[in-house]
Amino acid sequence: MNPKVKLKRITRYANAEVVSYENAKVTVVSLPDDGYGIEFRILSDDERERSVHDVIKGKIVSTKLTLSKEAAVSLMIALQKRIMQDDII
Repeated sequence: MNPKVKLKRITRYANAEVVSYENAKVTVVSLPDDGYGIEFRILSDDERERSVHDVIKGKIVSTKLTLSKEAAVSLMIALQKRIMQDDII
C-alpha cells in the first residue's frame, strides 16, 4: 500500500495556484490567451534530465515529463483549482 502524498501548502493568486510539498512546488498560471502555464520547481542535487522536448519531422511537438507522485498530485490539484476559478468546469 502506498503512503498518502503529503502537501504543505496551497496558495491562490489572482491568476495562479501554487501547491507546495517538501522542497518543491508546482505552479499553474492562467495565460491571457486562454491557456495555462505550468512550472515545476524542486530543490535537489540530482541533475538528471526530467523533461524532453522534441520536434519530430518538423511538425509534431512531443514533450515528455517525469513526475514524482507528489508532483503529479500537486499538478492535478493546481489544475483543478485554476480551471474551476476560471469557470471552465
